[in-house]
Amino acid sequence: MYSGSSDGEASAQRKIPAASSMLWVRNLRRYIGSGAGLGSEALMELETKRILLDIFKVKQQKSAEAGTIPSFYKKKPEEGSISHRVQRLAKYRFLKKQSDLLLNADDLDAMWVCLRENALLMMQLVLKR
Repeated sequence: MYSGSSDGEASAQRKIPAASSMLWVRNLRRYIGSGAGLGSEALMELETKRILLDIFKVKQQKSAEAGTIPSFYKKKPEEGSISHRVQRLAKYRFLKKQSDLLLNADDLDAMWVCLRENALLMMQLVLKR
């Protein structure tokens, strides 16, 4: 526990100067008050809001520009350019994936035979009733 009786006389002799008279305190207050310091949370909030607003405006402008001209009116990529190659590869992969999903002729024939057999069985069951 702290006992103030023994140190009371020593603290009375030792006088602590006011905070405003200390040079480092004045410099620190000037640094924070100028907004250059990291302690200025309000300025950081304003800066964050400004950056986010700028990003929002840029995206809004891009979306407005994209909405004015339909994509089929835009110039096609030049033959042999990277964008042309990427488009061609994407189209090839898409068509390859779609063709893999389709049944080949043998599978279609087998399915047709199964349908015909089941239809005949169903017709026979219906007629027996």
